[in-house]
Amino acid sequence: MPITMSVAVAASLALGFSFLQHSEAVGREHLIRGISYGPVPLMSVEGASELPEDDWFCNEALPMWGRPGRGDLRVMKQLGANLVRLYGNDPQNNHTNFLDEAESLGLAVAPGMSDWPYYQETPGSCKDTDFNCFSQIKPLYLQNLQKGFLKPDGSYHPALKYFNILNEPDLKMPSTAAIGGPDGLAQMSRTLISALDAMLDAEKEAGVVGPKINFTATFSFAMCLSCSREYGPALAQMVQLDDAMRHPEKYGYEPVNNVTEAYLTRFTHSFNTANPASDLKSMFFDGYVVKFPQMPVYIAEYHSVHVDQSSDLEAIFALAEETPLFLGISYFQYQVPYWKAGTEREFGMFGLNDQVLMPMDYFSKTFNVHCLVPQLSPYNGANMPQAVAKVYGGTGFEDAILCTVNPAAISSWAGNLRGSSALP
Repeated sequence: MPITMSVAVAASLALGFSFLQHSEAVGREHLIRGISYGPVPLMSVEGASELPEDDWFCNEALPMWGRPGRGDLRVMKQLGANLVRLYGNDPQNNHTNFLDEAESLGLAVAPGMSDWPYYQETPGSCKDTDFNCFSQIKPLYLQNLQKGFLKPDGSYHPALKYFNILNEPDLKMPSTAAIGGPDGLAQMSRTLISALDAMLDAEKEAGVVGPKINFTATFSFAMCLSCSREYGPALAQMVQLDDAMRHPEKYGYEPVNNVTEAYLTRFTHSFNTANPASDLKSMFFDGYVVKFPQMPVYIAEYHSVHVDQSSDLEAIFALAEETPLFLGISYFQYQVPYWKAGTEREFGMFGLNDQVLMPMDYFSKTFNVHCLVPQLSPYNGANMPQAVAKVYGGTGFEDAILCTVNPAAISSWAGNLRGSSALP
C-alpha cells in the first residue's frame, strides 16, 4: 500500500524528515525517538529563582551539551535518540553551534519560544495587549532566525524540525483557559494565532528561502472543561485550536499573514502526558485519527513513572508503528529537575552526583557541571537510561563516559565557535 501524506508531511520530507505520516505499519527508524532536555545545573531548589537564563542550547551551556564537555548530545545519540526537545530560549543568544553539533550527530532539534513574552515579562507581556502576541513575538523570532536558525543563504538550519509556539498554553494563557469558560478559550486561541502570525511575518522579513520547518503548540493532557465535551484530554484543546486557525476573526484577531494556510501545511499537533501507553489509544488516538485524518501528531513529553519503562515504551512504539499520523515521542526527561520539588524529581533518567567536572560561566553566574549518574525507576528499580536505549535501539554506553571531560579541549573548541561570547 503506498504511503499517503498530507501537505504538511510532504513539506517535512523536503526538509529531510524521517518522521513520516504512515498509512500502514512502519519501522521504528521512521519515528521520533526524542529526549526532552532542560539540564538546570542545580542540585536543589536553592538558587532556582536566581538563574540568569534558562537557555540551555546557547554557547554558554557548552560544558554540558558539547563534545569536549559533559557531552549530553553525544549521550543522547548513544541512547538511540534522533531528536532533542528543548525548553527555554533567549533569542539574543546565538544557537548555531548547538544546532551544528546536533546535526553532526544525526539529532533533529525541536526548540520553542520561552514563556517570558507571553506572561512573565512585566510590563509588556501578551496579557497586557489582550492576548494579542504579535508585537512581542515577531522581534524575538526574528532574532532566533538571525542568530542560528537560518544558514547564511537564508534557509533553515537542517537540524531544525519543529518550533513550539508555546508549551501547555491551556494552562498558561490564561491559567484558567481549560476551566474558565469561553472567554479563556478565546484568549488562548488569540495567543496562538497571533504568535504564529508573528513568526510568519518574521520569516518574511528575514527573507527565508527553501523548505520551512513545522510549527506546533504542545497542549497538556488535562481535561478541557471549557471545550466541547465531545472530546477528551488534549484532543479537545486541539479541536479548539483548529477552529481558531481556520476562523481567526471569530477570536478577535485579524492576521497579517495567511495563518490558515500555514496551519494546514506546516503544523504538527503535540501534547504532553504522564499516562501509560495502555490509556492512550482509547483516550486520544481513536478520536484523533477521526477528527484529524491528515495532520500528524507526536507526544512532546512522554513518561509514565509507575510502570515498567521498557514494557511501556515498547507499547507506545507499537501503537505508533500501527497508527496513522502518530510520529513518535520525546521521553521526559534527560536530567532530574532538582530545582523542582516532590514528584517532579521522578522524571529524570540521569541524576547529578557530587563530583564536579568543571565550572561553567553562565552569563552573570558560575555553576558547577556535575557528573551524570543513571537513575533507577521508582517502580521497579530498573536502570532508566538502559530502558530507553533498549527500546530506542541505542548502542549503549559505559557509565564511565558520564564523568569525563577535557577542559583544554573546551577552551580550544570554544575558540572556533560561531557567534560565541566568552566561554570557560
